[in-house]
Amino acid sequence: FAVEVPIILSNAGRNSEALDALRRMEGRYDVDDHYANAYGYVLMLEGLHEEAITWFRRTLDLNPEHARAMRDLAHCLFATGNGVEARRWAKAARNRGERWTYERWKAGDYEGGRVPAIPQPPRAPS
Repeated sequence: FAVEVPIILSNAGRNSEALDALRRMEGRYDVDDHYANAYGYVLMLEGLHEEAITWFRRTLDLNPEHARAMRDLAHCLFATGNGVEARRWAKAARNRGERWTYERWKAGDYEGGRVPAIPQPPRAPS
């Protein structure tokens, strides 16, 4: 449950605060796929793709069928220039219903080193 606070912060667009909270939590709680994926997602939103890759791989070690981790791992791999592995994960995510990265790749959005913006949940009115 501790990971819910950083997720709420991230959903509110407060990604740097979410990342600070996750970093403070490190080592204090057991890591499950929910925690690992949330950590990777916030890192990805902050543009820390290499670090996010580590957390998405950890998510997939804990839950090999975690489709969102596959989708976001593919995005980070494209962002760091590892297109071969990125395509494999984008296809795996698509086959599990997470199509965003696959569709961006097929549309050419990663060509020439471009990195499309990640869609975020809509923010609640303030």
